[in-house]
Amino acid sequence: TLSNYVASMYGIPVVFHEDYDWLENDRISKLSQKFQRFPWERRLPTLSAAGVRFILTSEAIRIPELRLVQMITNPNNIRYFLYRNENCAGMAVFTSNSIIESDSNKLLNILTNSNFDPCTNVLLEHPTVGAGSHAIANASIKLIKSTASSASYQVVTDKPGFLIFSEPYIPGWKWIIDGWRVDSVRANFAFQAVAVPAGKHLIDRNYMPASFVLGTAISLSALVFLVVAAVIRKS
Repeated sequence: TLSNYVASMYGIPVVFHEDYDWLENDRISKLSQKFQRFPWERRLPTLSAAGVRFILTSEAIRIPELRLVQMITNPNNIRYFLYRNENCAGMAVFTSNSIIESDSNKLLNILTNSNFDPCTNVLLEHPTVGAGSHAIANASIKLIKSTASSASYQVVTDKPGFLIFSEPYIPGWKWIIDGWRVDSVRANFAFQAVAVPAGKHLIDRNYMPASFVLGTAISLSALVFLVVAAVIRKS
């Protein structure tokens, strides 16, 4: 996780966390604001849920879950520390242990508790299929294919649970499990998940926002109109 312009000094593409244009996801924005006041122990569960594997910072951090990879000195002789997050949940994780909390403030307190483990728990805001279980599943996740707007996974689990992704929860994602359309849920305050029954399943997800569908429909209508107009003109 990089702050300010640290990344550009090492040739890493810069991601601006300051929401100058007010377009940032509101949940991510709220998390970012709270982060400024938290010690690293309380930041780590959320960073792990977000799939952050490496942390580059000017702070010397002493947490067992963060392993120092290298100390780097920039041209101005300022020291930076590169840490590996050993608790990183990765891009996708499966768990059957769910906690339901409808109060967003209480949910945030759980998420930023140093004892919360996003690899074995998922926070949900509303009761849903498979929620409220406190079981440990024996599960495997296999990425079959992935593009910028779609992905397919094979999930094998002996218990029902949730496939949780480290991407922000936003409208537009379409989910299909074994050919059946399903809805996703908001998980861990700002991220997305989908309920998965026990067994072996093929899970597909595609990004198709309403604006894309509407734009495609307008384009096709315009094309049909032009074709019809050209035919009439020739006649």
